Amino acid sequence: MTSKAVGDANLDFVDYYMGELDHGERRPGTPGALIAEGLHMTIGLQPDPTLDARDLFCPSPVLRAAEEIGKLAPGQFLRILANDPAAEEDIQRWAKRAGHALIELRKDGRELTFLVRRG
Repeated sequence: MTSKAVGDANLDFVDYYMGELDHGERRPGTPGALIAEGLHMTIGLQPDPTLDARDLFCPSPVLRAAEEIGKLAPGQFLRILANDPAAEEDIQRWAKRAGHALIELRKDGRELTFLVRRG
């Protein structure tokens, strides 16, 4: 997936609702959510929570993610920040086993950013 600058997202949002954005999609059951080229925006709702699990090591990122995602309604998103090398595989496996969807995984050096939709 690609990422876009926040400034571009505003144009995409306007184009989407004007019927000119053909690469975006509405997620059923998630009012106001728009997924467009890897950018998740929640419109009219509180921003999706972010779990900062940087400098935590296995199994802490997964345990904290499980705790935080349990506070969300099905269909909501949790962004997870981590820098433990094991977290890349651990978070992916946990999400799949727990019935959640890994929407995005970004790597920037040692920094990992996950976007997980609660199942």
